[in-house]
Formats: sequence, C-alpha cells, structure tokens
Amino acid sequence: MKYTPGWVLTKIMALGVLCAQKLKRYQQEADILRSLLAQTSFQRHKRGEWYERLLTLLTRYLPEKKANPAISLTARGHIKERVALCKQALNDPHLPPVYYPGISQRLMAAEKALSLLPRERTDVSKYQFREAPTRTIHAKKLTPSEKSALKAGRNLVWWGFSGPSSVENIALEHYCQLGYKGQVDSVICLVVVQQLPSCQPRAHCLVASMYFLDSVRSTQFALAFWDILFCSIPGAFETPFQYMPMDLTTVSFYSRRKHLIDERLDKIRNGEAHHFIEQADERERARNTYCVGLTWNIPKSAFLEIAECIGGNALARIFEYFAKEYGVRNSGAPDLLLWDMGKKSAMFVEVKGPGDRLSETQK
Repeated sequence: MKYTPGWVLTKIMALGVLCAQKLKRYQQEADILRSLLAQTSFQRHKRGEWYERLLTLLTRYLPEKKANPAISLTARGHIKERVALCKQALNDPHLPPVYYPGISQRLMAAEKALSLLPRERTDVSKYQFREAPTRTIHAKKLTPSEKSALKAGRNLVWWGFSGPSSVENIALEHYCQLGYKGQVDSVICLVVVQQLPSCQPRAHCLVASMYFLDSVRSTQFALAFWDILFCSIPGAFETPFQYMPMDLTTVSFYSRRKHLIDERLDKIRNGEAHHFIEQADERERARNTYCVGLTWNIPKSAFLEIAECIGGNALARIFEYFAKEYGVRNSGAPDLLLWDMGKKSAMFVEVKGPGDRLSETQK
C-alpha cells in the first residue's frame, strides 16, 4: 500500500506532527496524533512513538497548571484521559511489544496519582518482560600509558587474551572459553584455542579463525523466505532486476502474503527451517544472487547450526517480526549471538561496561 493516497496523507500528517512540535503548538500536535492513531492501515511501526508522544503531551504540556493538582477536577480529568489512553495503547493489537513496559509504567503512575485503591488498579503484569539474568565478567583495564604505547583505539580499553579489546570482545572471549561460538557486532567469529608466544601477556588466547560481515538474522530470513520474497504479487516487482519486493518495508508485505507467511512460520516452528535454508542456499549460492539483507560470505553450516540451536519456536518468532516490520526489525539486535551445538542452545547477550545502562528499548 506504499505510495497510495492513504499512505501519502499519513506521511504528510506524520511530518505535521514534527512541525507542530517545533512550533510548540501542542494542542494541534495532539489532535494530529489522535487522527494518526485512529487509523491502523499505515505506518503501524510508528504507533508506539505516537502513543508515547501523546502521553507526554497530556502529562507535561496540555494540563492546566494548578497549585494543587490533587484537588483540581481539571487535573484529575487529564490524568483519567492518560489512563484511558494507556489502556487503549496496551490493548492495541498493532502496538509493537517493545513499548509495553514503558506504557504500563505510565499507566501505574497515572493510577497512583488518582489515589486508586490496589484492587481498582490495572494488572499490568502481563505487559512486563521477564528480566534477563545478569553475569559479571572481570577484566583488567588499560592504563593511559599502556593505551598510548599500544596505540589502542578509543573502544579498546580492556586487556583481552590477544591484547587490547572492547567490552564485547571480552565477553565473547569469556563465552568462547565455555564452548560457545559467537557473533559480535554483525561479525561471525568461529573461535579456536591457540597457543600464544611466551612473550604475550596471556598463556592462551581465543582468536577468530573466520570473520564474516553483515547480519546472520537477515540472511537467514532471506534464505528461509526466498520463494515468498520473490513470489508474484501485483505491484511488488516493476523490473526483473529488483533485489527485494517494493512493499517489503511496509505493513502490506505481510497482509498481502499472510497465508504463505503463516504456513511457512508453522513449518519453521516444527523444525523445518533447515530445509528451506538449505534449498535456497544450494540453488542461489553458486550464482551469488543478490538479495536484500543477504551475504554469501557466511558458510551454510553456520546458518544451520544457529537455526538448530535457537530452536523452531524462537526462530519463527524472530522471522514473524521480520515479516511484519522488516524496516524496523532489521537492526538493534543485542551485541552478541552465541550458540553451542553440543548443548543445542543459543543466547543473545547485551554487553555493558562499567557505568553503562540499558536503554528502555533494550529492556
């Protein structure tokens, strides 16, 4: 549905929100946001941002300033409006799940401001994500003189097994000692243990035997959904030289192929991902066919190992996000993807150094 009249008008209105915000016309901005949220056909990936901005307007800019909001009927009315909007957002089937925690926190704060009894408050437990376990890895930091002498880069401030390293590589080295293979910063590292010369600061070192650029996740999606990406859909292909359908980054990509995508996801849940990956790889690799999100520098064995370790249910969930919101889901993954073929397990790891904090999106 890209470039249709509705899409163009929605795009213009979204730009109007930015203009009203710059001009501090907050009531006009809120009216436009309500109009955008009233439709569900275009820019669904923006709905979380629209809800949060409208809640911010209702919280900071639109309420009348009173000396004691607790006894102001007008102020209570604004708070009730925020409560209603939060509930509307959480019940919106098109709201990306990443916004659940933030909006549920706003809902709890608004209900607390209304002094509601516990039994009158909304149960938001189903909108809270399970907290990921935290592991602490210790490493020695380079002194300023060591960093200067080694001419280490800005991010290479820790002593790794092979010299100055980033926090991500320190974490990768740690997990590789435990038997994992890993991907760091969109680079695949097949790691082996090698003996270092005695002059090195560590007795043993984990070094990457192969590095492959680009994203594993987007390449797996391209291979597993190759025939669906290039199936004949009116308006999706204007020339035979396209490397992606024109509607891939819009909501219409999923809606126009729903039965095909849902059927493929069911098969992936049943553990058939390797069949589709192998089939497309064997057919297209020799020709080095160009396709969106795909790189042929990664061996097929790595794709198959990762797919098996992640498991059918989790892999289908990741691919479902890609199919529905490719434009916004093809980035922002955690720092490390680690997998262990012996244990048939995989994990995503976000690495933080001292003083770093998780963003709300990462939480």
